[in-house]
Amino acid sequence: MATFNSTGSGNANADATWTESGQPAAGDHCIIASGHTVTLTAAEAWGSVDILGELAGGGYTLTLNDGGNSYIINHDGEISGTLNVLITGTTSRNIDTGAATGNVNNLTITPASGTPTFTSIADTTIAGNLTINSGATYDTDSGNNRQLTVTGDVTNAGTLTYNASAVSSRKLISTGTLTGANGGVYTVTGAGLGDTVRTIDLG
Repeated sequence: MATFNSTGSGNANADATWTESGQPAAGDHCIIASGHTVTLTAAEAWGSVDILGELAGGGYTLTLNDGGNSYIINHDGEISGTLNVLITGTTSRNIDTGAATGNVNNLTITPASGTPTFTSIADTTIAGNLTINSGATYDTDSGNNRQLTVTGDVTNAGTLTYNASAVSSRKLISTGTLTGANGGVYTVTGAGLGDTVRTIDLG
């Protein structure tokens, strides 16, 4: 595992974009510095990422598998274009995708092994779909009333724990565990419901 720092703006798969020799790979922690734009031109596999500048998705998927950082994704800058994120980490990590400009499109959490918990530590909007596969827990930060808004659908085959008073998605498909706290109400609106708002109160 190594840490890669952006040296300026450029493509993610170009050696010149990174201060360190070569390009980041699975397991490496990447830091995109303020004022820099790193652009995906293909699917990439890193360990974890700090976005202080801009990450341009280009419609590609960024796979994050660990990186040894407490945050598997820390978004304090800008996400532009369409960025899909696949998390395959096996250790419980924090997710911060909601504190800055732009949103992750599709977020898929599929641990390779174990039962890790991925905790969203900020109010979060996912522009596409949220998929939680077997073995994973996605927690919206117990005790801190984090909001979760999914523009598309939520498919949950693991555990979705929402600790917020307002959680919403277009559709909810759950074969796993769904729990709420803080008086949480899950609002479902859209496809197949005649655009009628439905709520699931698990508080």
